[in-house]
Amino acid sequence: MVFCGGLALLTTFVFGLAPAWRASRTDVWPALKGESSAARFGLRRISLVAQVSLSMVLLLTAGLFLRALFALETADPGFATAHRLYVTTLASAPEFTPETGRQFYVQTLDRLRALPDVRSAAVTNLLPLTPINPDCVSEAGHESIQAISSTAGAGYLETIRIPLIAGRDFAETDGAGKPPVSIVNESLVRRLWPGQSAIGKRLRLGCHETNEMEVVGVARDARLVSLGEPPMPHVFRAFA
Repeated sequence: MVFCGGLALLTTFVFGLAPAWRASRTDVWPALKGESSAARFGLRRISLVAQVSLSMVLLLTAGLFLRALFALETADPGFATAHRLYVTTLASAPEFTPETGRQFYVQTLDRLRALPDVRSAAVTNLLPLTPINPDCVSEAGHESIQAISSTAGAGYLETIRIPLIAGRDFAETDGAGKPPVSIVNESLVRRLWPGQSAIGKRLRLGCHETNEMEVVGVARDARLVSLGEPPMPHVFRAFA
């Protein structure tokens, strides 16, 4: 609002003050005598051309902006948005240790799932459409690619309606002491294992310190980072 108000004032001064200043310097005696003036109004013509040009630019910009809004409104993000509630929590030290923090989230999810109006609840460290720096993902003996990585609990994909097209979802048994597992999306499968099944494959996650994990599921692509860009390769790590 401040910008629009300042722009309106600037426009008023630029396109109103200049003609007023020019009119104050006009000799009215020839007009009173009925004489015609052959003077060329260069400033008026320049002002008219500038106004028309700026108006066309503003109209084109507004049209493109409305088109972009319509495209975002009708775009399919690949996950459900209606009737979803996202709550941000933080179980941090020194009040929580890694073990008590996991217990806190498990107990909270159990209490939420017991509420009468809650159909499902899950935990993740990355909400949809949150900007994040990509990570490095690779297969043993191959070059790494950039991918988004996030932590997800059992039932997360079902909660936001991202269907699994192969393999299984995370389970509560995928905890400490068990081999680390992951779920990848279709874009990552096309990059690392084109034309192959990703189930049972092993990938390395991390640009500096790598963690090796087994792929147990493949999820459908979803625009979890930006609605205006194609889905990026994504790795879901088991929260348990």
